[in-house]
Amino acid sequence: MKLHYLRSTVALIFIFIFTSCGTTYIYYKKDSKVKSAFANKGNPPDRVQTTNVDISIGNWRLDALSASPDAAYLALGMADINNPTSNSNGKLEVYSSFGKTLKYTFNDADLKSMIEGQSDIDYPSSVYAFHPFNLGYENDTILIAHIQPWNSSDLIPQDVELKIDLNTGEAIGVSFFPRTNRPAMPQHPSKNRYNFEVINGEMHVNGNKLNGMPTGLDPDLHDEVTLKN
Repeated sequence: MKLHYLRSTVALIFIFIFTSCGTTYIYYKKDSKVKSAFANKGNPPDRVQTTNVDISIGNWRLDALSASPDAAYLALGMADINNPTSNSNGKLEVYSSFGKTLKYTFNDADLKSMIEGQSDIDYPSSVYAFHPFNLGYENDTILIAHIQPWNSSDLIPQDVELKIDLNTGEAIGVSFFPRTNRPAMPQHPSKNRYNFEVINGEMHVNGNKLNGMPTGLDPDLHDEVTLKN
């Protein structure tokens, strides 16, 4: 009886350890590149290994970075600010294979066409750029992009919530909202299991420094996904 009890206790401990741990993918900006790291144990993780993801954003300003709830996709929202400002541009990039492969690039013309195709709006020529400034996901394959149209006239267009099916690269829905009332993005358990934050350029998880991460990280542009094994 005692032996059976001991075996059951060990089995329960074993099950708890392996169900409470998972693989955590971390995507972050350092200098002018987006990189990634992963940890495959720990609750929360305390050490990571960097990967070969190395996305150069060049002279573009990275304003939004978001991984899908299953970590398979990585979306980047960018702006290219020029003088005069009417020569500025917006761009949305989507990477697959955990950030290793560029799958889609949506420029101003693409985003404009997608928004107009899902609505009855027809933007005037004074709207010169479509800036993706916030990104999230409805589920593993539906990307939500909050986009701000930039206008050279005094008119201020409403911001746009554009939904894109990442299986096809096609827009599947659009809605509009005022710039002072941004809607909240859906929350996903895999993306808020632990509390990640960058303090003085270093990544912390649940208040503790995460070993194996580089220093000099951007405090705002990072995202994390923890998947159960």
